[in-house]
Amino acid sequence: MTPQVATQRTFCPTQLIEYKTARLTSQPPECSGGLFDYVFAGDGVYVHAARPELEVCFCVERATVRGLPPLLPVFDFRLPRIPESFVCSMIRDANVWAEQGLETLFHLCWSDLALMDDGWVGYEPEQARTAKSCRPFQDGGSHDRAIVEVHSHHSMAAKFSPQDDADETGFRLYAVIGRLPNAPEIRVRVGVYGYFWEIPASWVMDLPDGVRGCEIQEVVL
Repeated sequence: MTPQVATQRTFCPTQLIEYKTARLTSQPPECSGGLFDYVFAGDGVYVHAARPELEVCFCVERATVRGLPPLLPVFDFRLPRIPESFVCSMIRDANVWAEQGLETLFHLCWSDLALMDDGWVGYEPEQARTAKSCRPFQDGGSHDRAIVEVHSHHSMAAKFSPQDDADETGFRLYAVIGRLPNAPEIRVRVGVYGYFWEIPASWVMDLPDGVRGCEIQEVVL
């Protein structure tokens, strides 16, 4: 697998960032940093991060280092995929704002106590919406609990902007919906504190007919 090069827990670790070296295997060492680990491998520098719902490891800087093994990327999503009906509902709500030329923001959380949608619960927080941005009035609440953060681009393409890069600084999944209402598409990426890796939307959600996942050709598991 050749992942896209990045654009820029439940325990008490002693360091926020750990520095490790790949050894004898294509899998990274166990993640122990409070935020993430840097892993130095034969094909570059990787970021490795883990939380109860998700573990990822992907290359952020290509290099050739003799004497070290290359790594395989890791994407371990430990929750049910977001159901098709849930995605349909989210797109329907985004279309309401798209008709006014506005973006909107969703926070997708998961709970084993939720009885519907395989445990997924969606929130559309109170927010300031414009044609080019959507920002919640307050942090905390659903923002802190969100495993997936989604925003819409009304009629524009589903692409992450430089402003998105600056805003999306947590460790979670991020998605953008675009080309509403006639040709809806969804683009998804992993964010690890400012490092990003675009992945197929189908890895984390069931897409309805007529909704295109913006696949990255170099992403293969």
